Amino acid sequence: MKITKHNTKVRLTGSSVPSSQIMCLFLAVIISLCSGGIDGAALMDSSVKVSNKSDAGGSNVKIELNLNNWDESATWRQFNSDLELVWINAGGDWADANGEEQGTQPFATVDIVDDNQPGAVEINVLPVINKTNAADFFIRRVGGVNYVFKSREVGEGGPTLTLNGDTILSPVVDTYLNNTTVRARGGLDWLATNGSILIRFDLPDGLEITEATLKLESTGAEYGNQTLQVYTTNSSLRTIARPSWLKVDPTIIVSFDGNDVLRNDLPVTAENGIATSQLSFPNLTWINSKKVIPNQTEACATVYEKLGADFQPGQGGKHPGFSNTGDSLRGSDVVNGVTYPNSGWGGRRPDGVHWSARTGYGRWNQSHVSSHTYFYAMEPNNGYGWVDPVGYPYPKGEWMAYVQCMKLNTTDGTIGNKDGKLYYEIAGIGPVYSREDIRWRDLDAPETEIREFWVNYYCGGTSCGDIANRGTVSFSKVVITKGLPDMGAVKAEVDRLNQ
Repeated sequence: MKITKHNTKVRLTGSSVPSSQIMCLFLAVIISLCSGGIDGAALMDSSVKVSNKSDAGGSNVKIELNLNNWDESATWRQFNSDLELVWINAGGDWADANGEEQGTQPFATVDIVDDNQPGAVEINVLPVINKTNAADFFIRRVGGVNYVFKSREVGEGGPTLTLNGDTILSPVVDTYLNNTTVRARGGLDWLATNGSILIRFDLPDGLEITEATLKLESTGAEYGNQTLQVYTTNSSLRTIARPSWLKVDPTIIVSFDGNDVLRNDLPVTAENGIATSQLSFPNLTWINSKKVIPNQTEACATVYEKLGADFQPGQGGKHPGFSNTGDSLRGSDVVNGVTYPNSGWGGRRPDGVHWSARTGYGRWNQSHVSSHTYFYAMEPNNGYGWVDPVGYPYPKGEWMAYVQCMKLNTTDGTIGNKDGKLYYEIAGIGPVYSREDIRWRDLDAPETEIREFWVNYYCGGTSCGDIANRGTVSFSKVVITKGLPDMGAVKAEVDRLNQ
């Protein structure tokens, strides 16, 4: 049996942290900017709307989901790898007893002894519940090497939370993180202190809690005496600041609606300017239309789309974005007497002239689809589309709008500088992604500029799966502007579409 020593290191009254700040840190649905946030990042409102309207994509009724919550797909870098939602700090985000992000004052500690015998470790976690009104524990090790506990997946012997001596809860999720967790470990039968242990319980409504004991069962695999420190998990979606290079200029260059993307060889129809396509196995493309636009070196595109509640497209694919592959123009481009065949997509490496910047999506759940970049550039360049998590998932079953802005890099005449830009903002949410070190092109010529917009909804690039019905996509329009559009007007249009 383990020898345990409870050492609660926090006063329950007289805290110097304002209650408003504590609430801002720990409320499940964040609605405002927290004071002292990281780099001025704003916490997002992550509540899921419920709609009972139906359409060709099936019922729009949604489950409740708090996107701020980590789940068992969590890894070292992402608190929800299924939806590509990233920790602010690699290895996980926590808050301490003083409300400090990544702080060093634990709510409670317990010393555990390496005797290589199975047994129970119990920790008083009432201070966490009193301070946060939640039971979301982030447990860190000091000293020792590793200590292996049973996870909830084993059933009997898994973690429990005992309230008031007689109410015993099992966790809804648990996992552990270390710097080798490229893949999620939430489905394993053990929790190891060679990384941080995360455990969350749902507290019963209306219960006045006067005692709270977390119980962990050791497997007997123990490597060194150690101290466990208990914090609270602080995963959350956050917006970013708009970059200084991004100008607000809603002047419209060109726009295209659903009537402009119809093709006889694809299962797409249009009504009132809205294109809708339902995809079935083994087909891969909902909508595919490259549109030629007037040459630009800097522009923004606002895409109005709806992914149906039935959207279930394997492991990922493509969404619309700017491009300059040359594929929508006749022949190959000739620059300074050199012929450059069309390239910059589908495994065709960019060549200093051609590039593309479609948007990507990845895995999905019942209510959301993960989003990421998918661009072909000279740098960074992996031979295929470059993927960065955008930071906010797309909802299923309702209209939304994302704005993609880009600015081409400068060149010295023979090689490009790494100062190209890419930016995303979600209507009603805010800025979510910005990058300023992209080498889109090497040459400064009209043939290297923003000349195309690619309205592409495609299932593939990874496994598309064998699901018979891959779901429904609706596309209203894309509006290309000289700079950032009026985001209030964009949100109003989204609201109109959702009526």
